[in-house]
Amino acid sequence: MSTTDEAVVAAAKTPAEDLNEVESASTDEAFTSTLVECTEERIKTIGVDYSDACEAGSDCC
Repeated sequence: MSTTDEAVVAAAKTPAEDLNEVESASTDEAFTSTLVECTEERIKTIGVDYSDACEAGSDCC
């Protein structure tokens, strides 16, 4: 993995870990809402929409 790839992976770990904590302490509805907010923020911040990278409806992302 290149340095850039490693930086991207490292940057993705923190939000994933935070979401893990939220999921265990939230109702399904609250977690889904948080997940949607995080996804929208990620798209605005880094311009990555995983639905563009994967086939729509796929569970690859």
